Amino acid sequence: MKALVRDGLPEFTDEQKELVKGSYDYIGVNYYTSRFATSVPITSNDVYTTMDQYQHATITVEGSDGEPIGDAVRS
Repeated sequence: MKALVRDGLPEFTDEQKELVKGSYDYIGVNYYTSRFATSVPITSNDVYTTMDQYQHATITVEGSDGEPIGDAVRS
């Protein structure tokens, strides 16, 4: 995490770390959407201009054949 976020990650005191240890506020799972993800290497020279760049992945809904994942549905 530190290698990826660098200065964007806050520092916590030992007391704060102990306070949140073993807890969580929110877990979200999006099971309505399918995506293909391809890894993008992390380098020390990376500069992030948007939050989605932190994922270090190329995300697409199309497979290598250019076709979307599954059938389209109404929304």
